[in-house]
Amino acid sequence: MPTPLPPDDTAAFFDAIPDAALCDDARALDALMRDVTGETPRRWGNILGYGRYQAATGLWLRTGFAARRSGLVLYLMVPTEALASELAALGRPKTGKGCIYLPALSRLDHAALRRLVHRALALPLH
Repeated sequence: MPTPLPPDDTAAFFDAIPDAALCDDARALDALMRDVTGETPRRWGNILGYGRYQAATGLWLRTGFAARRSGLVLYLMVPTEALASELAALGRPKTGKGCIYLPALSRLDHAALRRLVHRALALPLH
């Protein structure tokens, strides 16, 4: 995991997103994540992270997201199986071990997305 960069380096994160619609979604998700986590984001390489914790392998982001060509990827640091009901409320987006591949935010229930992030933050880290 890369070392977090200073909070004021987050502008470069958004500047690096070439697609205007994806950048708008990233800014909207940033606002939601700031609100739910109460954290100021920091860049962790290509990931915008909110909060951090010390693991046996080093310092890790608590939650965050990345903007990929295919869309936004939400990193929750908990097994997605523990979030089954929250994911169902989002329409069962594609998931990985600890990540969720989000479609365009305009197609998501933002209240359900808030509940998902809030629930993930309440679960023990893996």
